[in-house]
Amino acid sequence: MTTSASAAAGLAAECARCSAAKRVALSGLAERLGIGVLTYTQGASGDGFLDLAQIRSGLRAGARLVAVSSPSNPTGAVASAAVLRSLVALVREFGAYVLSDEAYESVVFAGGRAPSPLADGGADVTLAARTFSKTYSMTGLRVGALISPPRFRAAAAALHGTTAGCAPVTAQVTAIEALSSLPDRADQLSATYLARYRTAMRILGPWAPRTPVETLGGFYVWLDTRSTGQTSAEVCAALRDRGVVTSSGLVYSATDGFVRVSLTAPDDVLARALTLIREQLDRLAARAR
Repeated sequence: MTTSASAAAGLAAECARCSAAKRVALSGLAERLGIGVLTYTQGASGDGFLDLAQIRSGLRAGARLVAVSSPSNPTGAVASAAVLRSLVALVREFGAYVLSDEAYESVVFAGGRAPSPLADGGADVTLAARTFSKTYSMTGLRVGALISPPRFRAAAAALHGTTAGCAPVTAQVTAIEALSSLPDRADQLSATYLARYRTAMRILGPWAPRTPVETLGGFYVWLDTRSTGQTSAEVCAALRDRGVVTSSGLVYSATDGFVRVSLTAPDDVLARALTLIREQLDRLAARAR
């Protein structure tokens, strides 16, 4: 999309075959505000996570906000600290900012936290959105935080106050208790989902991504199902008929033929579901040949 004459454009990430989560919602909101949205290619974990040349091109075209999601939903790719430092330097060169979606920043299979553009001097150009939903399994309570440069805080508070208001006191108390009583929660979750991802790779076999698992994060597996000859919706429907609920790749991407599998079920339930997924995908692929 071209930039708007009346407002700066934002850059939303689009992975090699998928976009960052909420791509459609972000683009739709921007359109309603008269803001143009450009895209850049998001790659694998590490230094290649961002296509800085594409981002520079977008900034030259007038973009002033670069959206980043690491670990990426749905691929699980994690940006390196080095590429984020380069991004910070790049947006500062153009007087732009970074919107960093850090919902899964504590679920990193290599351990620790995902690198953030907030670090190494990037706090003055970064707006980082974090949530209790993933780390503390508090999705329904809707507690989170926006870390931003001082100049944006009053406007952000005014917008939040008129559209959402304060989180209920019960949610706030629960969040405080989670922080004080679960200090090792992030490490525990990372270890749990690393083990489940390895289980998924073993059971799914050729359907599993070939990406080294230690470079990933999050709690989902991104499957390329195009060899079945079915659309994402058709694959999800076939799996649903087998009693397995998955997410169509079109929720995250404009490219059809992908399915996201969540790893949040108990281990025994997950193993049965993954086995059914493997069986169904094998069956669909055999029919397509």
